[in-house]
Amino acid sequence: MCSTRTCCVKFFISDENLEILIQDLFLAGVHSTTNALRWSIVCLTEYPEIQERLYKEITSSIGIRSPSVLDRSSLVHVEAFYMEVFRFCNLQILSLMHSSTETVTFKGYAIPPDAAVIYDLVSVFSDPAIWGDPLVFRPDRFIDDHGKLIKRDELIPFFLANAVVSGGRWSGWSFCYSLVASCRVSF
Repeated sequence: MCSTRTCCVKFFISDENLEILIQDLFLAGVHSTTNALRWSIVCLTEYPEIQERLYKEITSSIGIRSPSVLDRSSLVHVEAFYMEVFRFCNLQILSLMHSSTETVTFKGYAIPPDAAVIYDLVSVFSDPAIWGDPLVFRPDRFIDDHGKLIKRDELIPFFLANAVVSGGRWSGWSFCYSLVASCRVSF
C-alpha cells in the first residue's frame, strides 16, 4: 500500500492539483444539479397535468416512503420527465472539449488528432430529425408503447459517460420524487 504522497507522485498529480480537481468536480456537480432542479420546478409549474401524472405514479407505486435507486425502474414517468427536462431545457449549451487520438472523418471533414472538438448540444436537442417535435415538452417521447423507458443515445446533457451521469442524476431524481410526492408546485 502506498502513501497518498507516493500515489500522487506516481501519477504526476500534486496535492495542489488534486485539490483543484476535486473543487472543480464538486462545483460542476452543484451547478448542473441546481440548474436541473430549477428547471424541474419550472416544468412542473408549467405542466400541471404532467405533475399530476407523476404524483399518481409515485403514490401508487411506492406510497410515502423515501425513494431508493431501485425504484427508478418502476417510476418510468418520473425518469422520463427528468430526461425531458435535460433535453428541453438544455442545461448546457456546449459540451466539454474533446479530442481524438487519430484522424477522424466526419461528414467529409478530416479532423486531425488532438484537434479541439466541442459539440453544439442545442443542435442535437432541437433537431426535428431526432426528436420529431423538439419545441414541445413531452416526456412521453422517452416511453415506448409497452410503458418501458427508452434510453436515447442523443440525450447527452453533460456529455459525460453514462456511469458518471447515472450516479450524479440520482440526487436530482430523488429531489424531483420528493417534490412531486410531497407538494403541488404552482404559482
